[in-house]
Amino acid sequence: MASAFQLLDSRDLIWFRSIREYPLGQRSKPTDLMAWNADITRLLYRLHSECLERLYLRNELTAGRYRVDGRPAVLADLELPVFLVGTERDHVSPWRSVYKLHRLTGTEISFLLSSGGHNAGIVSEPGHAGRHHRFSMRRAGAPM
Repeated sequence: MASAFQLLDSRDLIWFRSIREYPLGQRSKPTDLMAWNADITRLLYRLHSECLERLYLRNELTAGRYRVDGRPAVLADLELPVFLVGTERDHVSPWRSVYKLHRLTGTEISFLLSSGGHNAGIVSEPGHAGRHHRFSMRRAGAPM
């Protein structure tokens, strides 16, 4: 799954690093985020292919066609409050796509937009240099 996500932003996540490290001999200094990024979880083939095909390619969850234990998981049925986080430079879950959950459910939603990318925008500590956040909230039943 990590490799599939890297291919979504291959210029920055694969080629730039490969060119810098191999022909130029410039090794990146390890950081906490690089170590965290390298700690991948291997998925069973069926789970991996289902996630990519059904959730990304066919977008079955937003259409109400994604089934769990034989029953459709319908986002409009959400009743618990939802806290959404999006990051400005996310190559896996672009923040505008994440924000669209507002249109798919009537539940209370709190949305946080953070600068940074898919990982750094989430795990960077508050007050991190260059990091900023914007917050919005919609109560259940409020107009979209």
